[in-house]
Amino acid sequence: MKPNRLTVPPGLVMVADLIARIPERAQEVIASELAKREREQTVAHETRNLLSWHPINTTRMVLLFGFHGFVLAWALGWLGAIGQAYAHLKVTTIAVPLPLVQDLSFNLGTLVPTSTVLSVASHLPTLDFRDALGIGIGIAIVVALERGIIAAFQWKKSRLLRAAEMELEKEMELLRGWQEVPRKP
Repeated sequence: MKPNRLTVPPGLVMVADLIARIPERAQEVIASELAKREREQTVAHETRNLLSWHPINTTRMVLLFGFHGFVLAWALGWLGAIGQAYAHLKVTTIAVPLPLVQDLSFNLGTLVPTSTVLSVASHLPTLDFRDALGIGIGIAIVVALERGIIAAFQWKKSRLLRAAEMELEKEMELLRGWQEVPRKP
């Protein structure tokens, strides 16, 4: 089918004009325009997916952020527990009662090596499994709300991108109709 410059959609007027002026390169022009529109359609589709609330992407993101928050909170809780045990060990003294001599006491703090990391960790709160799980669920809820708010603010742009995708698809169908199918001799 030959393009008519008067009846083609506005996006294809220049292509139809170029094909009418240089008919010997029509197939190259059509192939180039098809490739260009496929790239534009891919960019529009990916951008729309980033702006919209896609259930698979959103669920994956919420679960990953929640899981990472849980693991980080639980690891910090364990580090805090180890730090508090270290601090307790530094101040512990052992008293051994001897029958003839008075009590013999040993200060374990002098025998424990000094650790800056553990002394800092002794000030961290101890979080158990339930606390870490609550933190992970809280982070997941915050991420889900953030994705919902972004999708609510971007819904007009997403709708416009969907319309652009449909227009590009119609133009690509028309361009495919203009292509000549090579005939086998």
